[in-house]
Amino acid sequence: MYETTGYDARNATYKNGTFIAEDGTDLLALFKEKSKNGAGYELYSNRWLEYAKNGWKKENDLVLKIGFDSSGLYDIGQEKGYGAAQNMWMKGVSQSMFEARV
Repeated sequence: MYETTGYDARNATYKNGTFIAEDGTDLLALFKEKSKNGAGYELYSNRWLEYAKNGWKKENDLVLKIGFDSSGLYDIGQEKGYGAAQNMWMKGVSQSMFEARV
């Protein structure tokens, strides 16, 4: 929103289904007016309204935990680990993938 309107929606108040800036500007209306892509407005405005309902800090953050031992760095709690000794997931990958020639 900031790139299009110059306003930071996090500093606005959510009221009556829209974001109102401190100076009274309706940010969703301004974004729609200045937006060059109508589909972008639909996508982003729905996301912003979801944030307004749940709060800006309710979005799931990605968490990466990394450990270290004598073999080097390794991933903790990930579905696939990419550390030096975490290669068991590669057993199902075709060897030809690694023999690609240019």
